[in-house]
Parts: sequence; C-alpha cells; structure tokens
Amino acid sequence: MTTPPAPTSQWSDHIRKNKNKELTIYATPNAEKYSNWSNVLDEAIVEFNKLNLGVKFRRVNVGLDPKVPFQLCWQGTNVQFDACSVRPEYTVCNQKVVPIFEGKVFDGKGLDGATIPLPEFTFIDNKPPIERRIKACIIVPAEPSVPDTMGHGRPVGHRVKLVIAVHELIHACGLIKHSDPGKDVMSKVYRAIPGQNAEDDDVVFPPSPIPMKRIYLHPDTAKLIRDNWK
Repeated sequence: MTTPPAPTSQWSDHIRKNKNKELTIYATPNAEKYSNWSNVLDEAIVEFNKLNLGVKFRRVNVGLDPKVPFQLCWQGTNVQFDACSVRPEYTVCNQKVVPIFEGKVFDGKGLDGATIPLPEFTFIDNKPPIERRIKACIIVPAEPSVPDTMGHGRPVGHRVKLVIAVHELIHACGLIKHSDPGKDVMSKVYRAIPGQNAEDDDVVFPPSPIPMKRIYLHPDTAKLIRDNWK
C-alpha cells in the first residue's frame, strides 16, 4: 500500500526553533514592478500573522544568496516572493530551483501561484532520510487577469491577489496538503468572480457559491500548521 504524502513539511530546526518563531520574506524587483504585488504582500503578511499559526512572516530587504555554501543555507532570508510572466529558474545556495506546475505551463496572466521549497536531508543510520526546508520560493502570476463585463481580459482586483498571496504564504510556512473543496483558503480550486470594476472582484471556493469575505482557515488546517511548528 502506498503511503499517503505528509500534509506538512517542517523547516530546518535552525529556523523552526528560533525564539521569534518567524520566517523572513523578500519581495523581488518584479514583485515591486508588476500588479502592485509588493503592497499585496504587505497585506497578506498581516492577514497571515492574524491567523496565529505558531509562526509569523516578517518582510526584509535582502534576497536569497545564490552562492552561499549549502551547509550554511539555513542562514539569512528564508523565503523569496516573485512575480513572473513565464516559468522562472533560480539558483539558491548553489542549487538550481526549477518550479514544476503539475504538468501545466505557467501562465503569467492566470490565477495560480506556486511555492517551491529547497530541502535538506539528514541521514541517520539506515533510516529513511529526514527532509527539512531551508528556503522557499513563492511565485505569483505577474499580471493575473479575469474577463471584464465585455468578455475582454483585464487585470484582476486586489481582493483576488490577496487570496493568492495568503494561499502561497501558508504553503511556504510548511503546509503541503490542500484542503477539501470549499473548506477554506487552502482549497485547491478557487474562482475569481469579476465585478463591474476590479475593486469589486471577489473569490469563491467551489462548490460554495458565496464569496469568501475574509481570509478563513478551518481549525483542522490551522492545527496541522501549529503542530508543525511546535
């Protein structure tokens, strides 16, 4: 019988056991350039930190070092937040980081983000290796779009981008598993509902037709994350 994948992935003990219980995050120049993502990230960090998950994000101005020796990779900034029009490739701690999008082509005008962890492995005797995260790269679409009332594409509103950003922050903190459909902000499928204007755009999580008016995380999902950070 195949063992189901773990719902969470822990960060390195160097990071998980720091006294502040925080992950630092850097927004790339592209996040500053495209679709106001830098400001969206600031609000997403506030929303994430309000969830009280046993870990918080703090924004910093220093990016991930591509050349630091891998054995020291746990040091410095933990997470990178990038806005991309095509699938990127990164070098972090002398390691290539290439996002995989479940067989799909990354769409810089779509609504799907991604989080790519950089793991380290600890080998003890003949036991299975222990995997821990030492870095993570968040990717969001540079120009997420929805059809307007005339059927033409236009940039999506702030509310939709906020949901995308919070969803990826939660993945970056260690949650791998998606929630059941319609359960909370970590449900895999969500849909943008275009308003008359971008500021009226909203988000639903099928099968629920009701827009999620606040960032909601089910207690079961929150417990997975809190337990992961103990």
